[in-house]
Amino acid sequence: MKSNIERKKQLIRDWLIRLGYCSKPDFIIAGTQKAGTSALSKILAQHKHLTVSGETELHFFDRDETYEKGEFYYHGLFPLPYKVPNGNLVFEKTPDYLYHPKSAE
Repeated sequence: MKSNIERKKQLIRDWLIRLGYCSKPDFIIAGTQKAGTSALSKILAQHKHLTVSGETELHFFDRDETYEKGEFYYHGLFPLPYKVPNGNLVFEKTPDYLYHPKSAE
């Protein structure tokens, strides 16, 4: 169970994201299972000018239940801009996007 302070922090974070203070991905790694997308993501995450999303695979565009949560939910999966070093590119990796027809849109 979240403490009162943790709930307030989450409310502030959600509010900031809805105001547009959020990180958006500069690129997405889409591939196929067992094709090296995890290795590529780990290698890129070591680069000092790249920042990966907080979770390993977001599955936002390929799962209706997460896609229906909307863009604010998606942007909330990335670190807030103050946590991204100035000039860094932000990215995420979800191999299953390759197979979902609406992911490219």
